[in-house]
Amino acid sequence: MGYKEDIQINIDQLDAEWIKQAALYQHYAKQEAMALYERDQLADALALTQAQLDGDIRLDPEKHGFSSKPTEAAILNSIKQNKHYTKANKILMKAMCKAKIIGSAVRAFDHKKKALEKLTDLYLSGYWAAPKIKSEAQEVFGQQTRMNLEESLKREDRLIAKSLQDEAEKKKLVVEPKTNASTQKRVAAQKSATQNSAAAKKKKAEGKAGKEKRSPEPTGKTKKEPIKQSKPTPVTRPPKKKKK
Repeated sequence: MGYKEDIQINIDQLDAEWIKQAALYQHYAKQEAMALYERDQLADALALTQAQLDGDIRLDPEKHGFSSKPTEAAILNSIKQNKHYTKANKILMKAMCKAKIIGSAVRAFDHKKKALEKLTDLYLSGYWAAPKIKSEAQEVFGQQTRMNLEESLKREDRLIAKSLQDEAEKKKLVVEPKTNASTQKRVAAQKSATQNSAAAKKKKAEGKAGKEKRSPEPTGKTKKEPIKQSKPTPVTRPPKKKKK
């Protein structure tokens, strides 16, 4: 966790904020001291590098590009252009920036302490206290709250019932096509079996009739039997009555 999160205040936990305030302040104060120590060490290293380069230029100016004895300004410019000096100076700049950031965090904890004091005063004065209302208003408010709660429960019951109904309809729609498909398949199979059995019976009957038509005639000579003529039956007439 960084210092940006540590300087935040949770107004719902003022007691916890007061408890950790001193520990956080001490932690960041220690960080600032270490950053300042590192900055001072790097400043000494830069000064040492500058002194070494100054002495080297004075002892051997030709080595650093001077044809004659250089002036103080020329020596200083040559030192600042040296790669060892520029590298040491860059490291020192970073350390100084870090020390300033940690120092600003320590000052922020000073402001946090003052803010906690003011927030505590507000809490003790009843700033976050619940509003005081009369008993009649409390009763009306409670009645309205109960009505709202009952209405919301009824609405939820209706929503649940509608959801269950929708699910049942979906299941019905999923089951019905399957049932219809299986029924149609069964009916089609029965119809096909009936048609096949009727066709088989018809074919069998046609085959039997064809055999009867194709039965061979007898081959031997057969005498033709004379056709017996039936005698005509005599017609009987009723007797005539005698006249008196």
